[in-house]
Amino acid sequence: MTIKSAVSDRFNVPIQTLADLLEIKAQGATNSWPICELVCAMENWLPSVTVNGHKLQHDTFLGPFFALSAISDDSKEVVEKLYIKESIATNLKTMSASVEQQISSTRNDLVRIVKALLKCLSTRQRMMEYIAAVVSTNMARAKMRMDYKVCSSTGFMVNVLHVMQSLCSKVRVDSVDYYYHGNPESRVNFDKETRIAATEQQVTDWKQSLVEKELLKEIKFPTECFYLTADTHHVTLLPSIHLFKRNTKELHHINQAIKQIETQEKGTKQNVLLEKYRSRLKHVVMRQASLDSVLTESSFLSSSLSFYSNLAKWINTLLLGGEEADVRELPTTDEPPVDFTVLPEYFIDDMVDFVLFLAHFSPSTLDDPSLPHIVPLIVILLSKNGYLRNPYLYAKLVEIVFVMTPGIQRRQHSLLDQFQYHRLANNLATSLMRIYIDCEAMGGSNEFFDKFSIRYHISVILKKLWEVPSHRGAIIVASRSLSDNSRFVRFINMLINDTTFLLDESMDALKTIHQTQEALKDKELWNSQPRELQHSRLHQLDQDERMCRSYMTLANETVSVFHKLTKQIKEPFLRPEIIDRMSALLNYNLMKLCGPSNKGLIVKEPEKYGFDPKYLLSHLADIYLHLNSDEFARAVARDERAYRKEILEECCWNLTRTAMRSEEMIQELQQFNKCVYEYAVAAMKEDITFDDVPDEYKDPLMDTLMENPVRLPSGTIMERSVICRHLLSSETDPFSRQHLTVDMLEP
Repeated sequence: MTIKSAVSDRFNVPIQTLADLLEIKAQGATNSWPICELVCAMENWLPSVTVNGHKLQHDTFLGPFFALSAISDDSKEVVEKLYIKESIATNLKTMSASVEQQISSTRNDLVRIVKALLKCLSTRQRMMEYIAAVVSTNMARAKMRMDYKVCSSTGFMVNVLHVMQSLCSKVRVDSVDYYYHGNPESRVNFDKETRIAATEQQVTDWKQSLVEKELLKEIKFPTECFYLTADTHHVTLLPSIHLFKRNTKELHHINQAIKQIETQEKGTKQNVLLEKYRSRLKHVVMRQASLDSVLTESSFLSSSLSFYSNLAKWINTLLLGGEEADVRELPTTDEPPVDFTVLPEYFIDDMVDFVLFLAHFSPSTLDDPSLPHIVPLIVILLSKNGYLRNPYLYAKLVEIVFVMTPGIQRRQHSLLDQFQYHRLANNLATSLMRIYIDCEAMGGSNEFFDKFSIRYHISVILKKLWEVPSHRGAIIVASRSLSDNSRFVRFINMLINDTTFLLDESMDALKTIHQTQEALKDKELWNSQPRELQHSRLHQLDQDERMCRSYMTLANETVSVFHKLTKQIKEPFLRPEIIDRMSALLNYNLMKLCGPSNKGLIVKEPEKYGFDPKYLLSHLADIYLHLNSDEFARAVARDERAYRKEILEECCWNLTRTAMRSEEMIQELQQFNKCVYEYAVAAMKEDITFDDVPDEYKDPLMDTLMENPVRLPSGTIMERSVICRHLLSSETDPFSRQHLTVDMLEP
C-alpha cells in the first residue's frame, strides 16, 4: 500500500479515513474498538523479524501513513513540485513551508490513529511495541553519518516525533520512574549507550542494586511514553539538526567554489566543473529549504522545547533532591547522585544541541517561558565539578551562555540575566575558571582549536559576569587563596600561556600578510612570477588571514580579561611563579608593537583581522600600571630578553601622540619606566656571576641560584618558584614524569 505524495491532491484522505475507522467503537461494548483489533492482528502490523528502520517503514501497515514528507530527500514528487523548468523557484522557501503546513494539519489525524490504538486495551501493547521498534531500528540515525539505506526517512521520523510529543504533553514528570532504563523489561535497550558519568561496570553494579533493593516497579504508560519520546527526539530531531548544519556548510562551500571558478580563465575543464557545482547547488538548496520549513516551524519548536523543559525539570529534581523551586543552594556533595550518572548521556547532549540550534536559527523561540527549567540545570552542571564526564558537554553548556551575551547576536535575550542572576549561580564565575583550566586536557583530533574556542567563550562570559557585583566579588575572593596551586593562580597561568601564544601567532601572521601585500603592490614583478607560484602565495595569504583573524580575536579577549582582573586584583600576579611570566608577556609584546620591527605589522584594513594596535598598546600600558610596585618593577627589569628603556619611552610617546591616555597616566608610566631602568642598571653594576657556584646550588631547569630550594619525591632539588610554575601547567615531575603536586614538595 502507498499513500499519495504530500504535493498530490487529497493526499490526506487515506489518513483521515483510517483515523475515522479506528475510532469506531463496538456497540454495547465498554472497551472494544474492532477496527483497532483487526489492524493489529494483520501480518504486516509488525513482522517478527524487522531488520532495520527502512524495512519497517516500507513493510509495516502504518509505515506508508507516517511516510508523508515535505523533505526533498524523501519524495521525488516534492522535488518536481518545487522546481520550475530546472531552475530553483524564487519563492522556494515559501512553497516548502506551504507543503509542510499541509502535512502539519494532517499530523493531527496521525495522532488520532495512535491514540485510538492506545485507548483500546487489547491493542495498547501492540502500539507501544511498534513505537519501540521504530526507535530501536533507527538508532543508526543518531550516528555522525547515518546510512539512509537502513534507516527510516526523515519525514517518517518527524511524523512519529509529532505524535510522541502530543502523547507526552500530558505526562507529569513526577510520575516518571528514574529506574526504567535499568529495568530488564524496558522496551528499549540502553546497554550500548554512553552514560553521563558512569562506567560500564558502575552501570552493571547499579542495575544489580536495583534488584537487591527491590526498586524496580511495574512499568507504567507515563514512564514508557516519556522515555520513548526522549529516544524519538534522539533519533529524529538531533540527526535532522546535524543534517541541516552540514547542509548549511555545504551550501557555503559550493557557493565559494563557484565564485572561485568564475574568476578563473574559462576553459572546458572549468565549464564542466562549474556545471557540476551548479547542479549540486540545486539539490542542496532544495534540501535546505525543505529542512528549514520542518525544523523552524514554530509549533514544532515549541513542542520540542516544552519536552526538553520537562526533561530538565525531571533531572533537576533528581540532582537537587526535591522540587527546584524549593531549593536555594547547590548540592553540598561533590559526588553526583548515582541515579544521575547512569542516565544516557544523550539526555543532556540532545537538550544542549537543541538549545544551541534555537540560539542560532530561531532565537525568538528562546523567549519561551519553558526555559526556566533548563537554565538551573545548566547552572548546576557548570557549577559542580565532576557531574559530567565528557568535556565537550561542558563546552556546549558554556557555548549556550556565550551566545546569549550582548554583541554576539543581533537579538538580545533575557536568558543571560536568568543565568547570571539565578539563585544557584553564586559560584558560576569560579566554575568557569575551572573549566578554562580543565579543557587543557581535552582530547580529540581538533583538541587544539576546540580548546581555544571554549576559552574564548569563557573569556567573553567572565567579562560580562565581572559587571555583576556578586560574581565580581566571588572572583576577588577566589583570588585571595594562599594555596600555591589555587584555582585562580592556575587560571591566570593558563591565561598567560594562551595570550603569549595567540599574540605571537597573530603578529607572525601579520608580518607574512604584510610581505604578500607589499609584493602585490609591484604588479610588474608579481606578474612575472609563474602562475602556480601566484596561486600558491594567494592561497597562503588566505590561510594567514583566516588564522590571524581567529587568533587575534581570541588574543583581544584574553588581554581584556587581564585588564579587568589586574585593575582590582594584584597579589596573585605578583606571586613568584607568576610575576616573571607576566612581566615577560608585557615586555615582549610591547617590543613587537613599539620596537624597530613594528613596521612589519602594517597591513591594509587591519580591522579585518581584529588588529587594533592602539587597543593593544593602551591595554598593555594599563596593565603595567595596574601591577605597579617595586616587586613588579624588579621583575620587569630582570627580563633581559625583552625589556628596553627606549621601548617603554616609545610607548609613552605613542600614547601622548594619539591621546589614548591622560597626561597623568603617561607620567606615571614614565616614572615606572625610570624605576625599572634603575633596577636594571643596579643589577648590571653588581655584575654578579655564578660561574663558580657549585651545581648543587643551582636550579637544574633554569640554571639559576636557588633561593628557596625544595626536594621532589624523586630526590631532585629545585627552586620552589620554578617547580611551582611548572606544576601550574602540568602536575608531573619534570624529570621522572611521575605525578607530582605542590603538597608533595619538601623544604
